[in-house]
Amino acid sequence: ELEATQEELAAVQLSEERKAEELRGLRGAVQAAASEADRAREELAKRRGELENAKEELERRDAERGEAARVMAGKDREVQTLKARVGELSGAAKVAEEKEQEQDR
Repeated sequence: ELEATQEELAAVQLSEERKAEELRGLRGAVQAAASEADRAREELAKRRGELENAKEELERRDAERGEAARVMAGKDREVQTLKARVGELSGAAKVAEEKEQEQDR
């Protein structure tokens, strides 16, 4: 009976050792998964930073394009005004030339 109890005790100890070894393996797997999750979070934070920088650059360029469009519109209005003034002056010069020719006759 003592021998049977010792065998049972040895079997229980062996079972406990196996469970302990399995538990160590699981802890290692959990630690590896946690490390991988940390790396993934760091990569995600890096990508978010890059995306934020790209977004700011696009917004800056968009603002520059908007300003350039406003400047061009202003220049276009100036050109149209100058064209109209040239047309007026050309007409006035033509009238003056015709009057001068009339007076010369």
